Amino acid sequence: MCQFFSLVSKGDGEPMYFDAKIRKKILNKELKYELDSHTSIADYFGHKGEKEDKLNKYEYNPLTKLFQTDQLNTTDDSKQINKFCNELDFKLIVPKLIIKPIIHPFKDKNITEVTKKDIGLLRQWASVRDSVRDSVRDSVRDSVRDFIYGQHDANWLAFYDYFQSVCGIDCSKLTGLWSLAQYGWCLPYQNMCIVSNRPSELHRDDQGNLHNPNGAALLYRDGWGIYSWHGVRVPETIITSPGKITTSAIDAETNAEIRRVMIERYGQERRTVN
Repeated sequence: MCQFFSLVSKGDGEPMYFDAKIRKKILNKELKYELDSHTSIADYFGHKGEKEDKLNKYEYNPLTKLFQTDQLNTTDDSKQINKFCNELDFKLIVPKLIIKPIIHPFKDKNITEVTKKDIGLLRQWASVRDSVRDSVRDSVRDSVRDFIYGQHDANWLAFYDYFQSVCGIDCSKLTGLWSLAQYGWCLPYQNMCIVSNRPSELHRDDQGNLHNPNGAALLYRDGWGIYSWHGVRVPETIITSPGKITTSAIDAETNAEIRRVMIERYGQERRTVN
């Protein structure tokens, strides 16, 4: 799946990507493209349809400086593109972006035991965390305020579990939420509680993206699911009935990522013939 920051090239070491000016037009709906979509980038620079298949596709994370080759379809210019990414001023891509070094809490700090100062700093951070969470919660309170998020609460519940299990601070009031974290979302009422199961099936590709060529990539026991092709969410029929895809349906699809998947499922050679 395409992630920030995505690039394509013709194998000549000259990257094509969306800079801040283009991104602003996309966000303002002036251009009908998706940010950091290889297909969208290729389309914008004139490499449409089968021409896209002749481009190299890369991804770069400016925070971790991780460079990845997504596809090599022509001359390998990954070294030149990687060098370009490492030297690029990302304020030209996202003007407000501020990149700071990532500190690994176990490798970058030589701590042998938890001190009172550490606990104080954690409490201070928790206070700021609660304040930010409250302000964000206000913006979506009307739609989800009564839900308990189950497994999706596991991250912050683990934070307080650390205080109880390691620091000896009583957080037992969260015991109920810790138990519910093994399930899906919950909707409590006065005398009953609706609890959803976690997914019955979860399929991903080698990069961790939702993907299943034969059915739902994410499926619940009641039959509801999400159909996805290498991280691109698509209508069910594209996955379950690829034989019913037509060239007219491909041409009518306005979403560049879904259109690319339709072409893959339909077959590029078959589309060229038809």
